[in-house]
Amino acid sequence: MTDLPERAAETALEDLTDRSILTSDLPAQTYFLPPLTAKFIRTRRPEAVTQTGDALTNRAYALAMQYGGEVMTTKNSPCWTPNGTSSPPPCRAC
Repeated sequence: MTDLPERAAETALEDLTDRSILTSDLPAQTYFLPPLTAKFIRTRRPEAVTQTGDALTNRAYALAMQYGGEVMTTKNSPCWTPNGTSSPPPCRAC
């Protein structure tokens, strides 16, 4: 999802965690954006938030299709269901 080498991305995430911009669970390699930081970013950079959300939605959809999802068309909108079973869609586009 980024053009950064893996180690550079890890270093950037660790730096953001050290500055308390992100919170993290390092053993699980997960990072979270605290609510106040999220609100600030949504207010100051709404276009970046939209672009990132769209990129994540597209990536989630691609992974779902790669690992066993099926496409169903409802009113010309593709929706994903895991192995054909009914469940909530993984994105707002569905």
